[in-house]
Amino acid sequence: MKEIKVSHTGIFSISKIKILMQSNEKIGRIPASIPLLINRFLEILFADFLCELIHFKKKKKIVKIRKIHLNYMVKKLKRFKNLINVEI
Repeated sequence: MKEIKVSHTGIFSISKIKILMQSNEKIGRIPASIPLLINRFLEILFADFLCELIHFKKKKKIVKIRKIHLNYMVKKLKRFKNLINVEI
């Protein structure tokens, strides 16, 4: 039987996630699996946001996606309400 290797790479750098988490004094030590989970969560969030944005683009027949469209999607969808304060 062949061994299946699990890839621990993702879109976002796991080492940068770990460095960001360790820079916060409140967090302290973290298990090795936490940056992997955060990486996967960010990938799912990003994919979900892009799917919604593409659906919106097709519905409104938009040729180019601009900053106002991103802001509109963040304000329109309740599950992205935490992204309102993010600078684009």
